[in-house]
Amino acid sequence: MKRITFLVVSTFFCTLVFAQSKVAVFNLADKGSTNYVGVGWCFSNEASNNLEIESGENAGVPKAKMRYDNGKSDLWSSSSSEAYLQNMRDEPMKNDENIKMRAGHIIFGVDNLEEAVKKWRDRGFSVEYGTKSKKDNALIYFSEGPYIELLNVKAIPGSLKWIFKLFGAKPFIDRMNYLADSSMLNKDVAGLCIEKDAGNLLDEIEFLKKRDVTGFYMKKCKRNDPKGNKLTWKLFFPKTLRLPFLMTYFDNHDPKPKNFVHPNGAVSVKRIKLVTTENSIKILKDLVDDERIEYEIGDLKAQVVDIEYKYDK
Repeated sequence: MKRITFLVVSTFFCTLVFAQSKVAVFNLADKGSTNYVGVGWCFSNEASNNLEIESGENAGVPKAKMRYDNGKSDLWSSSSSEAYLQNMRDEPMKNDENIKMRAGHIIFGVDNLEEAVKKWRDRGFSVEYGTKSKKDNALIYFSEGPYIELLNVKAIPGSLKWIFKLFGAKPFIDRMNYLADSSMLNKDVAGLCIEKDAGNLLDEIEFLKKRDVTGFYMKKCKRNDPKGNKLTWKLFFPKTLRLPFLMTYFDNHDPKPKNFVHPNGAVSVKRIKLVTTENSIKILKDLVDDERIEYEIGDLKAQVVDIEYKYDK
């Protein structure tokens, strides 16, 4: 009965997505025993895109694989933090005191990517698009330290947001919607991502879980940059917007230029002022070891309100 219900629901979603995209196909395959996992997506401009969904609690539950090909985004399998302890352990845990992350990148939500790129180039920064399509995002890299991302909040169709929420990806969609909020969109106010070296985020997820913070784990994110380099990483989106989201640094290619100086003389991000709640700051001070981040207590969802740059002498 579960299999039949899943087939009916999958067909319904397939019809919805097809209306928004060029190709949408569901392939069902029996994957044996599994717990509910969820869905995830990451920008890419590749020809083949896949979303894997695992659901149910018993053996014999089918696994749906959706190909979504609209030239805008890739959809990839991921897990919610509620399931990772049972199914996603792939390396030993570390002690909490050994978990230290750093400022990864600063994200500005924009609704016109071309105009945003021009704005930052006029400020004297070198900006490159995230993909050849020039539709999803653009990056301002520095040779070391955090970089800046200009994220097109219109890149995800509304119907896909609804599907993601239905399959457990609400923390990710909430984050996207927050960047599209009038208090953030096209403003000099940004979100923050904290990062660690390549690997996984299982230790960090457990660290947060002990502090009653759960969320959505995306394990297979990727994109091809304009130079043809394939970048892969993992993400974790806390349900609360009062904490930054988490990322593993690119594990197969480093896109940052060597010894680079922007036209305006900027060489790195020197300081980031992050405003959030007192409890969130306490968690971040235990989780993050980065002197660039200056914390300020406020009754706000996590926001970067000021950035100071280091300039070439």
